Amino acid sequence: MNHYFFHKSKLQLNSNYINVAYHKQKKYGLVCDILDSSDYGPGILPVERITALILPKTFLNLIDWLKNYYLASPSLFCNLIIPASPKRQLLLQKAENGAKKLYLSKNVAENISAILKNYKSDKNLFIYENNFKELAAVFIKLAQKGLNKQVLFLVPSPADIKLFLPYLTEYFGRQLIVWQSKMPQNERFSKWSEILSGKSCVILGTRTAVFLPFSNLAMALVYNGSSSDYKQWDSNPRYDSRKILEKLSEIHQMPIVFSDVLPNINLYNEIKEQRLLPLNLPAGRPAGFSIFDLRLEKKNNHPIFSYPLRQIIDNAASLKKQVIIFLNRREKDSVLFCKECSFVFKCPACKRPYNIDKESIFCYHCKSKRELPLSCEKCGNSRLKALMIGLDGLKKLLAKEYPSLKISAEQDVPANDADIIITADIFWRTSRASTDWPNLYGIAMADFDSYFLRPDINQRETALLALEKFLRFGKNSAAEKMLIQTSWPDNSIFSDWGKTFEEELAERKERGYPPFGRLIKIICKEKDGAGLKKRAEELYIKLKQSGYFVLPPFEPLAKKRTKNYLMHIIIKAGNNSDLGNLKKIIPLEYQIDIDPISLI
Repeated sequence: MNHYFFHKSKLQLNSNYINVAYHKQKKYGLVCDILDSSDYGPGILPVERITALILPKTFLNLIDWLKNYYLASPSLFCNLIIPASPKRQLLLQKAENGAKKLYLSKNVAENISAILKNYKSDKNLFIYENNFKELAAVFIKLAQKGLNKQVLFLVPSPADIKLFLPYLTEYFGRQLIVWQSKMPQNERFSKWSEILSGKSCVILGTRTAVFLPFSNLAMALVYNGSSSDYKQWDSNPRYDSRKILEKLSEIHQMPIVFSDVLPNINLYNEIKEQRLLPLNLPAGRPAGFSIFDLRLEKKNNHPIFSYPLRQIIDNAASLKKQVIIFLNRREKDSVLFCKECSFVFKCPACKRPYNIDKESIFCYHCKSKRELPLSCEKCGNSRLKALMIGLDGLKKLLAKEYPSLKISAEQDVPANDADIIITADIFWRTSRASTDWPNLYGIAMADFDSYFLRPDINQRETALLALEKFLRFGKNSAAEKMLIQTSWPDNSIFSDWGKTFEEELAERKERGYPPFGRLIKIICKEKDGAGLKKRAEELYIKLKQSGYFVLPPFEPLAKKRTKNYLMHIIIKAGNNSDLGNLKKIIPLEYQIDIDPISLI
């Protein structure tokens, strides 16, 4: 919210950072407009102090766009953009970061040369990550091209900062600035001021780095561009740093270079429409992986602990080598299958496995629900079983079978020296996926179908990217065995990733989902569950009457958070729709999530 203040001296329009007294507290703010008249009623307040900070005019342009796009108060973004100045100047201790050179094979060096020949500074670009060192070298070469200005190197997590830091320190030294959310106040302000001064530098940072006061940005490099960590989804403002980068690209007229094993669905569509230029081709899938049909494990009480998986563990144990097992499922996730013929109950509309909820089975994707069946639809047998095993359950099962082996699960902060490491998708969000594993024998996806248990907008895309990262990791780490277990071996996702994306785009176009439209999630929350349902229904009706295309309110997977009950309302809108009126309709205590990464 904007407030009026007065000051006798002249302020610089769209650039002054001021200190004001507001509600008996001293607050900092930006001058967003200057008016000739001071006759604005008794509520006008004095400006206490004009700071020495002169901010780039592009700042207000960005803040104005942010508040309109994300339907959030500009003050929320100001808090992210402008750090508090330290109360006293402290001596900054230079962190000792061990520099590390990149040593490349002849083949990798040739690939780098070929990629750089395709570089164009007037288009956004995409690099397929076929090899980590190859990608790191390309990023360094590109950053050197823009070193007379400022270069932003965006990574998803602090673990990725640690991964790249030794290499960037070696090549950029004092010109490297590391930016992450958790820093001492004086260090944060000092680095922020350096960037504000227009100093030529390379900034290595996580998602909040997009709010830095760039005055001379030459390019942005985005590592692991499909990562959900670029989206702030759990607190306001719910922004996506990749979307903000697009705006920065427009403001500074600079290219963005994305990278990942595969593009996400939005970037794939941009490549298809020739708005995004790929600099290289993706590496083919390795020939050495095998797919095992879990329906063959008819007599096994725990089908995911199959005979092929047991063989891999036994062989690794005899060779004193390691096995990594991926299981992206929680204990409460479940599917219903027949122990006699291994038939898995699936939704007839979307062919995704049903989830179990007390006395019923249901599909979150199609919202269909039916009573819990008493017999198998295929063979008529009544030996039905709910498959409910997650990381903890698998660890207990393997510990019982292999008492002499060291077994580590993700919740235990798994040690890299364990004999069996059980992990989930969080593995791809750590530096371990890009480090060497000289003692690795085999890797296995214990149940690939777990990606389809919680149907969501990004379900198929998430499953495909996880599969590609799994196969790329197995290839680069020289794993002798790569096993994928599924009850759906004829899933097209195993044959051609391009075909999978084309199918996904066709479905999204039909439904009006991104990239062919925008989604807005309204998070309704109240302490009174019955009252919440009534108010959510009233809001739904009001939104429909206001002309919005809105889906009925529904309970999310997590029906309660802290003391509040939750319900979600989804709005579909065109890419260029004006959503400004939404803030007048939606209660202040409800939350608005623009471009959500999950609907449930």
